[in-house]
Amino acid sequence: MFTGLIIAITVVLLWFTSYRLYKARRIIKKEKVEWLALAAFMAGFGILCYGIRSLFIDSAETDTFIYRLGITVHLGLSFIPAALFVYKNYIGNKLLKNFLGVLTVIGALIMTYACIFPKLNRIVKPAPYEPIPMSMSNFPWASLTWKNYFIWYSILLSLLLIWTAFVYSVRRLKEIKSSAHSVLGIFLLFPLSIVIVIMPFVAMQSWFKFSPALPWYQWSNLFVFFYIALSILLIWTVSKLVASKKIDASLHYGLGIAYLSFPAMLCILSTPIFARLLYVPGAIFLYLVFRNELKSLETQNITQ
Repeated sequence: MFTGLIIAITVVLLWFTSYRLYKARRIIKKEKVEWLALAAFMAGFGILCYGIRSLFIDSAETDTFIYRLGITVHLGLSFIPAALFVYKNYIGNKLLKNFLGVLTVIGALIMTYACIFPKLNRIVKPAPYEPIPMSMSNFPWASLTWKNYFIWYSILLSLLLIWTAFVYSVRRLKEIKSSAHSVLGIFLLFPLSIVIVIMPFVAMQSWFKFSPALPWYQWSNLFVFFYIALSILLIWTVSKLVASKKIDASLHYGLGIAYLSFPAMLCILSTPIFARLLYVPGAIFLYLVFRNELKSLETQNITQ
């Protein structure tokens, strides 16, 4: 299965990054690196569950159990250490840091409850992008209250992580005379933020649903292709700007964690195949975190 391969790549990247971050936690000049390592491992576990459950599409009970396990660890619990890591390192105001930390923990625990207990509607439909015809299932909440909570939890957490990292980068490098932050913010991060906000509402439209009877350029595919193109451009741009020290590596952290959050809205509200393609940038950004930290340490050792 094509998307099964995508899941395997994503999980391997996340677990490799998690292992290396944990192993290097005492030499990386960030606080609580082990929190990020734990978050990456948990996200990888959740995404792995999404792949495994596809093997049990004919067993609703098994499919649902594995799915609930995956979203509980991924969408609920993993974002507690991930968000706290970002706040710990990139918010200087102690009061704001503690306020956001408490708010995020409460929000994530409520999300964890929503993943375990409320009723889910299991919807089985044809899977896009697969060379061999197959079906996939998605599980929107039966209750509109829980569905809306999930949507706004994903939107607000993703935007908070992205723009916290961006503001930190702007403040840290404010003495450098460069238009890098303006270009990045206006032409990439702002459009990405718009995509994040409209994503769930687009995914719930009847015309967005994938249909194998329609040509490849149906609206759902075009939306996802645009998102992928924007993500590739963002990965390339941020990597170049971080390497040239025009922006801070905090963007790797913020974007990496956010990219493991908001694609879930497509998974739950439309089809899991779309999200499986879109978790990949999150794994890539977190891998770049590890690679950038090693390069920084090597540079410091050479200069010393």
